[in-house]
Amino acid sequence: MPTSSDDLAGVRVLVVEDNALTADTIRLFLENAGAAVRLETDGAAGLARFDAEPADAVVLDVMMPGLDGVSVCRAIRRASHAPIVLVTARTDPQDVIDGLEAGADDYVRKPFDPAELVARVRTAMRRGDSLRRESDGRVRVGGVVIDLAASAVEAGGGRAALTPTEMALLRALTSAPGRVFTRDQLIDAARG
Repeated sequence: MPTSSDDLAGVRVLVVEDNALTADTIRLFLENAGAAVRLETDGAAGLARFDAEPADAVVLDVMMPGLDGVSVCRAIRRASHAPIVLVTARTDPQDVIDGLEAGADDYVRKPFDPAELVARVRTAMRRGDSLRRESDGRVRVGGVVIDLAASAVEAGGGRAALTPTEMALLRALTSAPGRVFTRDQLIDAARG
């Protein structure tokens, strides 16, 4: 049974897993840790979901029909620095190497303890998180603090209020650090 905790509060996790029972178990444990979980059952749908709604972390099954998890991992990594944890029944050392070289932050073999998987997601987020969401609704990117509620930015001891358009653009950019946005995507973000 999962333990009660909210250390992943507000963290958006995309779980791409084709086994319904495994997906539900992962979802339950992540939600119990405070995460907002979105589920997809195949690689293509998972990648489309990530493109439409970038996640803060991704849990990917490797062996899925159609687009496999390593290919999805590689595609996500080109667009984002979001932590990625691969989950698979494959045990060959070369499979682990392939997954890590595709950009995964961790590799968990099935069967696994769901609480351990949550701990690995936490660790991956701590390790690679240049964008940190704080409990008071603020976002820290390096030395810059974005106050989402007040629509303001703090840096170098100063504070600047942002217009709604500036705030919308900043939210979009910080939703996926390292991701390259098209002009149209930024215009859509600015318009809400």
